[in-house]
Amino acid sequence: MSRITSDEEIKTKINELMNGKTLKDKTRILNSIIRTYETKDQIHICFELISDMLNKGRTRDMVEVLFEELKREHPTLQQLFIRFLFDTLIKYAELSYFDGRNEYAVKTCKELKKLIDDRVLNVFLPLI
Repeated sequence: MSRITSDEEIKTKINELMNGKTLKDKTRILNSIIRTYETKDQIHICFELISDMLNKGRTRDMVEVLFEELKREHPTLQQLFIRFLFDTLIKYAELSYFDGRNEYAVKTCKELKKLIDDRVLNVFLPLI
């Protein structure tokens, strides 16, 4: 079963759950919904921890620790993590509202996305 990625899909799955004919169908759909919310909660908690450290001015420490931890991971996970970072930056470039506090972050991500879109910068990071 594919992972649910939007609130609209959750609503659809809940409707399927309510209309499910068998207990097995209902269990499968409910498990899918639970996995989705568990994942979102875990990501939210991780981001809150990172934000808290950034807010305390611990950027340099975070970079060093993250780099050391990343080096210890399996090479496939290292590549997935870097791909995740690039994908996040590219997605951030879509931000339509920004002000002076995040203006340069958005502009930099837009420039990065343009370099990638124009094939000036190759960030093809396959899953190996």
